[in-house]
Amino acid sequence: LRSIGRLMADFPELDDMLRGIPEFDEYIAIYDEEQNGKARKLAKLQRPACVAPFISLAIWSNGIGNICCEHKGEIADVPMSAVESLTELVNSDRMCEIRKGLINGKVPPGCKFCLSESKHQRMIDSYYNSFDWDSIRPHYDAITGKVGRSEYLLIALSNVCSYSCRMCFSPSSIRLSSERNEMFGEPAMKPMQNDVGKVIDFIRANPLKCITLHGGNPISDPRFIELISAIASDTKLEIITNGSTLTSNGEDIFPHLERFKELHFNMSLDGTRETTEYIRVHSQFDKVLEHYRTIRERSDATVNVHNTISNLNIMNLPQYYDMLIKGELSGINGFSSYVITWPEIYCVSNLPQDMRQQAEETLNRYLEVLETDIEVSSDKRERTAMYVKNAIRRMTVEEFEPELFEEFLATTQKIDSHYGFAHHPMFAGRMG
Repeated sequence: LRSIGRLMADFPELDDMLRGIPEFDEYIAIYDEEQNGKARKLAKLQRPACVAPFISLAIWSNGIGNICCEHKGEIADVPMSAVESLTELVNSDRMCEIRKGLINGKVPPGCKFCLSESKHQRMIDSYYNSFDWDSIRPHYDAITGKVGRSEYLLIALSNVCSYSCRMCFSPSSIRLSSERNEMFGEPAMKPMQNDVGKVIDFIRANPLKCITLHGGNPISDPRFIELISAIASDTKLEIITNGSTLTSNGEDIFPHLERFKELHFNMSLDGTRETTEYIRVHSQFDKVLEHYRTIRERSDATVNVHNTISNLNIMNLPQYYDMLIKGELSGINGFSSYVITWPEIYCVSNLPQDMRQQAEETLNRYLEVLETDIEVSSDKRERTAMYVKNAIRRMTVEEFEPELFEEFLATTQKIDSHYGFAHHPMFAGRMG
């Protein structure tokens, strides 16, 4: 019966043929009842709070797997280098338990922040809302918690990056790690490369609708072109980049990207020129703008500009958003913001009361002007207001910790001294 069932499921033409043979009627009746039972069970599986664990795999430059870019916590005790196939990470014991918990209405600890924060601004769960649960559900085994396929892959090729952003993590940038070793004596990270062969095998084994490349800066990885060559042209390709280059291993990337039906760039800028170059150490604002214009002029690509909101740029938000919605970057296809949660010293709440008040008054005045700005579309006004209001909320929701602020000042002063930066005008008076 099991053999007949497998054949009928795999070969529809055989299904039709067997149903016309009386000797198989008894077996087919049992098979149909089993299939109907499975269908009834599937129908009872309501869409969970987030479908990311059922379709997604995210891997950082150190090979550690996560559900998505926002998930807090690892999904396996071993990195990518220790498994034969990425499917082992997709169906790890921890990942299966997360899925079963979500199906039963239990939100995993690593997902709670994202889902609670989505009440105030767009979070990563809003992206996953576009995936159809009815097409995902049949590939989920409610007993084991395993899934039969993946639809979204977010992968860091390596920790190759030319920047040393103040709020970034050392494993994400070999340059940042080296310079933090010089400044603070932190252990210097070695160059890390994820196994492109395993990634390509996973891409070919799954009906991926979207692949996001991040890093480091993925374009700077010399294997970038090798990897994208293995991606089907009908897969949406998203490239998260610092905007520092549009060449990989000395080669123009666009001839290799023209075949993709959906090509999207997500470029990082953390403020206007002075603010961006202060936070994103070694960045060249004008070079990023030049690359933005190159992408924007193409008919086969879209570009989103993203910033990370911290205590270093919160006062610059009005000028930054004006640049996006009616200034030199107003031609972007979209923009997004993320209020930093870690490292804690850069959180917007890590400001003393007088600075909080100053920032809150500045941002509220901006919101008042923005509300009636007829130069800006209602959609852009609403999106900007959403991000600004959430920055204000996050700034005031936590109690001020003087020791944490002192750590921030000492760290900032040391970084400024190392690179020869003038102190940030907002904090210069507080530094020794």
